[in-house]
Amino acid sequence: AGTDPGTGPDADPGTDTGTGTPGGPGTPTSPPPPPDTAPAAPAVKDIAVSEFRQTGATTATTTVTVVTDGTGPVSVSLSWLTGDVSGRPSAQDGATQVIRRSGATRYTVTAEHSFATLGCYWTVRAATSPASADGGASQQLLTRRCDLR
Repeated sequence: AGTDPGTGPDADPGTDTGTGTPGGPGTPTSPPPPPDTAPAAPAVKDIAVSEFRQTGATTATTTVTVVTDGTGPVSVSLSWLTGDVSGRPSAQDGATQVIRRSGATRYTVTAEHSFATLGCYWTVRAATSPASADGGASQQLLTRRCDLR
């Protein structure tokens, strides 16, 4: 008499001896999830308005530097304001500009603005998301049309 298939010395080790079905790990498993490749949001250590100057009768440019502790994404928000009293900007001029950066730990952002409201003083306010440890930065200038020299 012969032996049952899958039970003799020539049996395939990948065969279940009771049913003739392929052996193996049993229940299929799903592949592991891909690693999270997006860097985490950094802590913003410092933001500074390093330059703010009038470039025309109604235009100005600013340069802002941002220092973070990681390379994750950071947004820099620039608000432009006007006013007629030094140190007291009274009205936002136009929409806030938002510039997004990632991939480094130090950023230099330059932006221009055309003022629609002509106060004697122009102000730029810079803030970040995530929020900067120092709370943000601003700088004001006396416009050429009101220069009291």
